[in-house]
Amino acid sequence: MQLLDDTKDTFEIMGLHLGPWRGGTGYRDTLLKKAESGCKVRALLMHEENPMLAQTINEKIPEVSIKMIKREIEENSEFYFELAKQNPNIMVRQIRQGLLHCQTTRTDKCGVYVPYLFSRRRRNCPLWHCNAESPFYSLVKEEFASLWQRNETKSVESAEANHKVPKKRK
Repeated sequence: MQLLDDTKDTFEIMGLHLGPWRGGTGYRDTLLKKAESGCKVRALLMHEENPMLAQTINEKIPEVSIKMIKREIEENSEFYFELAKQNPNIMVRQIRQGLLHCQTTRTDKCGVYVPYLFSRRRRNCPLWHCNAESPFYSLVKEEFASLWQRNETKSVESAEANHKVPKKRK
């Protein structure tokens, strides 16, 4: 949450389902406040129907399954698309084409890169942090931009058409 609190103009996050961000106290309200103040927020997460998704999940790791990951993707994509409806400074896309090899966060001041390792749960992967002046910051920016452009949509409406709405649970 500190990365979000400290940024002014840019907040970009990319990951398999972005679930850990939602666990932060006040995350939703802080995102909306940042967007209202002019911060450009972009979220990029996998689409549950990406044909490469199953190949990135190691179900031999306890508590990891493709079914669980798909559910997380559906729930979190719904969360982010709902936020995007509330403010034009919040944009969301899902990765239908291309393959995600990392989780990234980029703000005005820094970049964070977490490589996805097949042998480990995502929370046990290494984390690299760099300042905006670092050459590594450009790498974080370029990786996000490449997948963002590859999965371009024309509008929020077409993005929603591209987004499968999860079934309501009883």
